[in-house]
Amino acid sequence: MELMPKEYRNHSNSGGGATIISALPKISAAGTSLWQAAIIVSFAAFILSLAGWIGLYVYGGILKDKLAETKTTFSGVFTRQDMELFGETQILSQSAGIVQELLGNHVYSSELLAAISSSTMPNVRWKGLAITIKDRKISMDGYARNYTTLAKQIIALEKGGLKDIKVSGITLDREGGVNFSIDCSFDPKLISKK
Repeated sequence: MELMPKEYRNHSNSGGGATIISALPKISAAGTSLWQAAIIVSFAAFILSLAGWIGLYVYGGILKDKLAETKTTFSGVFTRQDMELFGETQILSQSAGIVQELLGNHVYSSELLAAISSSTMPNVRWKGLAITIKDRKISMDGYARNYTTLAKQIIALEKGGLKDIKVSGITLDREGGVNFSIDCSFDPKLISKK
């Protein structure tokens, strides 16, 4: 007496759950798509921050132009309306001063970030980056596919303008990947203050 349907008997095997496990998709390119996504996200963040600073620079120029225009307008005798407009001019002047201070204290590190980006090996992804402008130091946490890739990455960073590279915190994951930390210094000509 057969209690199981015929279709089930044809598709079953002695392994029980092996059919379900073998039906699951195999993940083979997850590592490659992950580092590609990290590079795309890093590049997008760089472009957005660059666009933000360009926007601030343009806004500062507009405020300066408005201030100059307002000053020439009020070069004559002040009436009551003129005094009200002068008050508005003072507000614009304060706004321009704030933008000038932001731009004056900003350090343009795009050359430094470009040097790091161009020196990054394809099988390396950065998980953290801290730059100390005053001490000219960089701390980065990263992941490399293997020790050979890590060694090539260190050489590439040296060629990219980074100095005194110290690697620490090296650990292996289950797939043989290498997690690591790098502390190094950079050449001051990689940043500029404008």
